[in-house]
Amino acid sequence: MFNSYKKSILFHNPDYHCTFFYREELQKFGWKADIFVSDSYPRNLLYSEKQIISANKYTKNPKINYLIWFLINIPKYKYIFYYGRPPNFSSIFKKLRLSIEFDPFFIFLKLFRKKIIYLPSGCRDEFTKKEFSFFEDGRICGNCGFFERCDEDSNIKNLRLINKYADLVIGSGFTNPKLNQLRNIKWKSFDLKIFNSNIEIPDEFMLPKNGKFRILHSTSLQSRKVNGKNIKGSEYLIDAVTKLKSEGYNCELILVESVHTKNMRYIQAQADLIVDQLIYGHWGSTSLEGVALGKPVICYFNKEWKKNYIMNFSIGVWPFIEADTDSIYAVIKNLLDYPNLTLEYSKLSIEFATRYLNIESNAKEFVSYLELI
Repeated sequence: MFNSYKKSILFHNPDYHCTFFYREELQKFGWKADIFVSDSYPRNLLYSEKQIISANKYTKNPKINYLIWFLINIPKYKYIFYYGRPPNFSSIFKKLRLSIEFDPFFIFLKLFRKKIIYLPSGCRDEFTKKEFSFFEDGRICGNCGFFERCDEDSNIKNLRLINKYADLVIGSGFTNPKLNQLRNIKWKSFDLKIFNSNIEIPDEFMLPKNGKFRILHSTSLQSRKVNGKNIKGSEYLIDAVTKLKSEGYNCELILVESVHTKNMRYIQAQADLIVDQLIYGHWGSTSLEGVALGKPVICYFNKEWKKNYIMNFSIGVWPFIEADTDSIYAVIKNLLDYPNLTLEYSKLSIEFATRYLNIESNAKEFVSYLELI
């Protein structure tokens, strides 16, 4: 019984498909691995509905339901893995006039000797707003539609709480925040039997064959573009492809919106080129999905962050085609003029995915980190 408890983990909200692949791989190792999905988690981002856990409807109040579920079920697990910010009960803290560094849930976990793992879900989970605003001379924050709602007090409180209570904070390898010490691990992972260059496309997702060079860009334009701001730089890509078409290039831009995350790979697999973020400074999920599918991928990388990543993971293969908002037209034009380049980058994508995104090897490494905390 004790040995089985030592190999038990609860994932609190999934990191897209990655968490599901980790769950399945850990279960192969004999672990009890479960995924809890909160009521607020966007259902269109939920990779699978199978074997997920949610709080029982004890009352009409979701927070009370969560509290009851938490107290009953948390004792079953040794490791509690939070993706993004834990449940917010700031209203309770205010009423009780508690310190900003006091969190009853984390204290409960610590009293029962639970190990807390934290995976930041974005920039505000790693940096204060003030710190991050200096990156790229302010271009990232300046193009972020969430910027006005990014609350500095909330950011700082969360960073302090994580710094105080978390046993392991997972880093992507790109950044070096001041308030939290990250353990850089190859977390982003794929089951390469599901994500690969030879997947079968269901008829319902089949795109019409027209002989055009397909450039795919996925973004929810409605939510990404706020007050004229777009963190992905989508409008620059649209302008570039429009210009190339006017010059006679046989290409088309496929803008994917409102496709469920579990089905995105079927659309991506039919693209000749995938374009991700042109402003942020490192990849989003689209880049890694494209690489796993063996596609050439365009993304912008901050020079210092890229240097950090290559050093942290001893990268020998860099498959990404780099471009920003100023160079995107020229980069795509070059690929159209020299089609063999896309084939070369496809090979590099497959090699990178095999070495650095493979769930079979990354899950073993993840377990070794858990055993150290």
